[in-house]
Amino acid sequence: MSGIRRALIVANDEYADPGLAPLRAPNQDALALAEVLGAKDIGGFEVETRRNATAHELRVSIEDFFADSARDDLLFLHFSGHGLKSPAGELYLSASDTRADRLASTAIPAEYVSRLMLEARAQRVVLFLDCCYGGAFPRGMMVRGTRDAAVGDAFLRQKRTTTESGRVVVTASSAIEYALEGRDVVSDAELRPSIFTSAVVSGLTSGDADHDGDGWVGVRELFDYVADRVRQETPHQTPHIWVFGAQGDVLMARAKTRRIREVAVPTVLAEAMESPLAGARFGVVHELREHLMGDDLGQALTASKMLARLADDDSRLVSRAAVALLAESRLQATPPAIDFGTFELATWSEPVEVSLTGPPLACAVTVIPSHAWIHTEIADSLVMVRVYGETLGPAEGSVILTSPLGETTISCTASVQGGGATSTWPMRRVWPLADFSGPVPEPSPPRQAPAATPIEDHPNRFAGVWPRLAAGLVDGMIFYVLMGLSGALAYALFPSVFDMETGEVTDNGFAFVVTAFASVASTFLYGFLSLRKYGRTIGKAMFGLRVVEIGREQVRGINGKPAYLRALPLALPMALTGIPEQGFAFGVWCAWLACLIWMLVSDPGPRSLLDRLAETVVVRADS
Repeated sequence: MSGIRRALIVANDEYADPGLAPLRAPNQDALALAEVLGAKDIGGFEVETRRNATAHELRVSIEDFFADSARDDLLFLHFSGHGLKSPAGELYLSASDTRADRLASTAIPAEYVSRLMLEARAQRVVLFLDCCYGGAFPRGMMVRGTRDAAVGDAFLRQKRTTTESGRVVVTASSAIEYALEGRDVVSDAELRPSIFTSAVVSGLTSGDADHDGDGWVGVRELFDYVADRVRQETPHQTPHIWVFGAQGDVLMARAKTRRIREVAVPTVLAEAMESPLAGARFGVVHELREHLMGDDLGQALTASKMLARLADDDSRLVSRAAVALLAESRLQATPPAIDFGTFELATWSEPVEVSLTGPPLACAVTVIPSHAWIHTEIADSLVMVRVYGETLGPAEGSVILTSPLGETTISCTASVQGGGATSTWPMRRVWPLADFSGPVPEPSPPRQAPAATPIEDHPNRFAGVWPRLAAGLVDGMIFYVLMGLSGALAYALFPSVFDMETGEVTDNGFAFVVTAFASVASTFLYGFLSLRKYGRTIGKAMFGLRVVEIGREQVRGINGKPAYLRALPLALPMALTGIPEQGFAFGVWCAWLACLIWMLVSDPGPRSLLDRLAETVVVRADS
């Protein structure tokens, strides 16, 4: 399973309500979390952040986040701020304009988030709540039920999740450690809301959360690590986890280095290694061979370190045997160098298989490409390598394979040819960390973010609203000309009728229908054929823009379906040309312009409504 990895981080530390105390460090922790999640060698997420947003803004952002997902996507929502509990025991998430006495209208109900999680198309959804675990009720008022908090209850609807999907909810605590005195929140001074998020950042950054040493940090592993860290800091917080429908672990990030923990070998070998008799130590070398070459990576690691010590033994017999065994266990990669030959700009080369030979410990590698245009995937004892034609000319790079038994480097060379100096990256190939049902592979290195990534991250790639609008106006002029030609042709074929008795000219009604049809057809074909063949219309070409189809590795043009979906909506207003009224052409122009502006302004980011419909994005042709 592969897909886009998207994260939305919500951090609120300032509140208009004086009864909600400012929090200590949600913003700083949110920034640190965004950095580690977006790091290409760790999380590989497309990260969006919302700091001190209003309740309405958060509702829209959260709904957009869940609604704009695909089946194979991984969604991660992190909330840092006050969590408040109503007199009815309902959990609410605070916003910057939240009023503690008006939660229903000024806060985010946890039930709202739960419903969106359940309705999301993404099969994997993870929610982290770093709340200051509030109880938003007057001191002395009884809360319905006797349980500490409504966190688990708020997400009970997730039990409807199918076994094919996974929903995970992790909270910093479920206990009520805040109360209200009137409208004033009284906090426990020992609680620090940053402990939880800081532990998440630490576990992902260091890789210490990778308990099983497989090179990946699963959400359960991350929870275990965070829970231990939080309990060490303060006994007042006990993180909780709820898992609904998930089979296996949800892979959150990869460890920078694959962690393999030593496992003790039989005690008799450790004792014999300290023997004053060279013959006994030589026998240890022979016995360690089985452990070094075995499937138990922990024992193999211990054996390799013992052999490294024996390689410096005073006895030549012992040292030579240890050195020879270590040399025999080294990783071998075939081929050691890859020439991808010549291929076109903005396309991928054919993949090349690199086979790994050696004991399991040697093959437990971490793959590190030297450049972003080198893509690797690893499964079992094979590494698949291919390269992307980013710029013209020769390209040189390498893939470094590191393991506890050493490292080896595979050199990569290629020659890129084509008609331009730069290329546009395939927009869907953005930090895809694939899940596999078999052995867990090394994650794919990240690439340029797709449309959901904030535009400020790539200001020189995505086209702004004004250039797109200007290009649309040029295309509108062309549409207008095509409409006029269509009308002239229709009336030439179906001329007006002159009434001899009244002296009036009666229009042929059929001409109106033909005019409308011809106008729609001509404008549609103009947009469709231009996008299909060149990936741009005349208007976009004039302003240096082009349309990129998300998820496709193309040189020019886009596929038929997205070209159809982009061309048809803007051609439909031309059907108004069939209205037999004076000034109808001006009405058509106004309708088309309104349609264009609405589609662009509906989403001021890099993707408009039209882009979302066609799964495309408009970029600068020279970026």
